[in-house]
Amino acid sequence: MRAGFGLFLATDSTFKAFATDNYSLAISDEGCLDTSSVIKVTINKPIKPAISSFPTTCVGDADFTLTSATPAGGIYSGIGVKNDTVFSPSTSGIGSFNINYVYTDTNGCKDSTNKNIGVGGQSAFFTLIKNSVCQNEATFNLSGGNPTGGVYFGSGVSLGQFNPASVAVGTYQLGYAYTSFGCSDTAYQNITVNAAPTAGFSAVPVQCASTFSVNLSTYGTPGGGSFFGTGVIGSTFYPIISGAGSFTISYITNGSCKDTATRVIIVDPVPVASLTAFSDRCVDVGSFNLTGGAPAGGVYLYNGSTATTFDPSAVGAGTYTIKYAFSNTCGTDTATRTIKVNSLPTVTLSALSAVCAGAPAFSLSGGSPVGGTYSGIGVNSTTGIFTPSSATAGTYTITYSYTDGNSCSNTATQKHNGKRTTNGNSRQLHSSLCKRSKLYIIGWIATIRNILWFRCFFRKL
Repeated sequence: MRAGFGLFLATDSTFKAFATDNYSLAISDEGCLDTSSVIKVTINKPIKPAISSFPTTCVGDADFTLTSATPAGGIYSGIGVKNDTVFSPSTSGIGSFNINYVYTDTNGCKDSTNKNIGVGGQSAFFTLIKNSVCQNEATFNLSGGNPTGGVYFGSGVSLGQFNPASVAVGTYQLGYAYTSFGCSDTAYQNITVNAAPTAGFSAVPVQCASTFSVNLSTYGTPGGGSFFGTGVIGSTFYPIISGAGSFTISYITNGSCKDTATRVIIVDPVPVASLTAFSDRCVDVGSFNLTGGAPAGGVYLYNGSTATTFDPSAVGAGTYTIKYAFSNTCGTDTATRTIKVNSLPTVTLSALSAVCAGAPAFSLSGGSPVGGTYSGIGVNSTTGIFTPSSATAGTYTITYSYTDGNSCSNTATQKHNGKRTTNGNSRQLHSSLCKRSKLYIIGWIATIRNILWFRCFFRKL
């Protein structure tokens, strides 16, 4: 019974109390009930132990007492644990080990916890791939440190790389440090930085493609190195092999430490000059630039002197020789062409008769050679027809233009007199009087509308 009340199904001879309270035993025998005295049962909750961090432990450390668990007074167990409370790194070796801690309180209640303890102290090893480098070598990655995951350090070392150019010539100690569980070990190696030569390659004169060979040994310093590139065999450059062009040649010094210098060798082709034909020019054409010479970079020659332009109007009609000369290392080649300067055609225009301003349109003539065109006031330049009515009385210039088969053009001009007309009556009257009497007329004419005045000098025929 619990607190005077029966417990359901609690009829076994053994009962496990599950809560702090007063318990008693009731016995029934043939209707007779008897109850025992009260038994007070107290249930105690065990204390939960805890383990803080274990101290840094290295494999070579001495045995030490474990004190990281609370409450104190419990029992430790696990690999490396001796006598319930002592940890021996030399016994456990390197690694991570689970340590269990059991605590029993004054009531005899137990509880436990566990935590890993790390034991470091692994040895570091360092082997350099190369112990001797040249000062002009490129920066390279360091390797050979074990176990992996450590750190390289020393002169010229940065982020796991060694830069020979960052230190002076000499021998340096490089280190590799490895740390595990707070325990570090370091290994060292020496590296020697050797002085590097400075290669020189002086300029090689421009060569001709027809040249057989050029000895390069005098151009590379210090002597004894090797040459490489197109047309190079040993220390000799062969233009007849490389052909014309620009070629980059390398010179590499001799010895364990090397340096490289480069030089461009130019090989000129054997010159072949060319000059495109010039078109004929007319004598009245002004100066023009001379072009058409190849390869570019040559000079034009006229009458033995260099020239850049040619002026037909200055030299007159005729045929003239122009040369184009191109020179390089191989020599000079010249191309020749002629320029023909054509004279202008001789153009004439016969005198033109005076016409009255009101006269009908008519075709102009008198221009020579035939086939030219007329122009001027009142002239249709396409048809060559002159229309007097389109011009007032006066004197005008008529131009005749002609272009020959060489496309050379010239012109001739004449003055044309357009006279004022009178009306029909005055013309009839003037004609009747003067024709009948064979008159030379000097005077003024007018009709009744224009008041005609005239004077005739008669002469018998």
